[in-house]
Amino acid sequence: MIEIHKKEDILIPFDKIGDPDWKINTKKIIEAIADNFGDDLKKPVSKEEILALETKLGTALPENLKLFYETFGIADIGEQLQDFEEVDWIKDIWLDAPQYGPDFTEEDKLLLPYLISFSDYLGNGNMFCFHSETKEIYYYDHDDRPY
Repeated sequence: MIEIHKKEDILIPFDKIGDPDWKINTKKIIEAIADNFGDDLKKPVSKEEILALETKLGTALPENLKLFYETFGIADIGEQLQDFEEVDWIKDIWLDAPQYGPDFTEEDKLLLPYLISFSDYLGNGNMFCFHSETKEIYYYDHDDRPY
């Protein structure tokens, strides 16, 4: 269990996946969240499952996201990571019901063809996604424009 004595103790204790001790510190966080909500820990995702998702999407996942999945699976991290069958291109989310989709700005439309969501709507319409070519992670925020 992580002990909290000052504000800095509740921040993620590393800068990026792959940094020294990132696995140890992330494991503590994930175990604490699971313990708090009485949830089971998730199983790591196999390289074969990741390859199947990449084949479905037609692009590779960001390396650090793959490493996270291979280490902790689709873990509860306080945000809702999607099951692999739900990971998809943001541009396709509202194809069947465009009236429920956002009113994208011209700037949004430039990036939209490249963004793949890997987290649920976080309970408020926001989600994490990645750029299919640059592999940059984006936070899609429906409250601010451009999104």
